[in-house]
Amino acid sequence: MAQAQAPIPRDVGSAQANLDAARASRNDPDAGAVAAKSESQLAAPAGYKERVRQQVAAQMGKLGQTYAWSATQVDALEHADGQRFGGHAA
Repeated sequence: MAQAQAPIPRDVGSAQANLDAARASRNDPDAGAVAAKSESQLAAPAGYKERVRQQVAAQMGKLGQTYAWSATQVDALEHADGQRFGGHAA
């Protein structure tokens, strides 16, 4: 999940709020990094944001497929030879 969420551009309002807070808190050691990230998010063109959104959607789709495949494998193991985990017949 974290890998898919990391590149998601945040909304303009929160990026602007972060930038304003970073500029107001110049003594904060993280202010420079926050300001730089917020400025780049605000400057990102709409096409880039859409491309990232599509990449994240594809990544989430892959994650969903992996979960479905895993569930199928677990289900097959549970029903192998008519047995369930714990040795009870189905």
